[in-house]
Amino acid sequence: MLFNSNRERVEQCTSPEQARCPLCDDPLVAKWCEEGGRVNHWAHYPAKHGEQARTCPHFESEWHVKMKLAALALGWEIEVPIKLNGLKYIVDAVQPGVRAWEFVHTLDEYAVRKHSLLKEKRPHNVTWIYDGEMFVSARARGYMCTTTAGDRRTVYRRLLKPRALGMYVTTRGLIHYKDVLYYTDRQMLDRRSARWADWIKGGDPEHYELLKVAAELDFTRPADAPEAVRDKVEEIAIKKLVSNL
Repeated sequence: MLFNSNRERVEQCTSPEQARCPLCDDPLVAKWCEEGGRVNHWAHYPAKHGEQARTCPHFESEWHVKMKLAALALGWEIEVPIKLNGLKYIVDAVQPGVRAWEFVHTLDEYAVRKHSLLKEKRPHNVTWIYDGEMFVSARARGYMCTTTAGDRRTVYRRLLKPRALGMYVTTRGLIHYKDVLYYTDRQMLDRRSARWADWIKGGDPEHYELLKVAAELDFTRPADAPEAVRDKVEEIAIKKLVSNL
């Protein structure tokens, strides 16, 4: 988790002992990661011996963190708290007043409920990007084909595992696999038709800029420390301001 309930990064917080989780409101501990290739973040305290395990649904992979940091470097707000049907959720990346990105790495009960509600409440304002390393089926088969324009491209069949396919049918979106984004253009999409659909390269230039920035992040380099990422955001914001004058 990169932000606490007060929207503070670890390196920004002056009272880390008072930090709280934006989802469950439990106390957080600041994790300073100067070594080991990770980024500074907030974490829940481990349950003490004999205590019940924490039930907060927050979980992140390195892929998830890198995608959010890349969105942050592109000038988006990340980890934006919202309420849907009276429950707290965090939207991964938001371009204020325009649209949002959700980076899907897990499909536990919390994630499925969150993505289903987002699709129901904001059907045209959210783009889902799935981590192909987690969700691509072992039975996926890629083949080369030629378009009517004469271009050669890779097309996949049976791309997703059954559970991920079910979630994709609900949300649609893009599959991040082998540094490329894939989607299916089936109009009447259900589990059966999507299973055999052609999955082709998709996404707009901004999506590929996101992938490029994420791929270049290396938490072992000082240039990718949180302070440096924040500087990138400020530089981008200044350029946007100047361009609008």
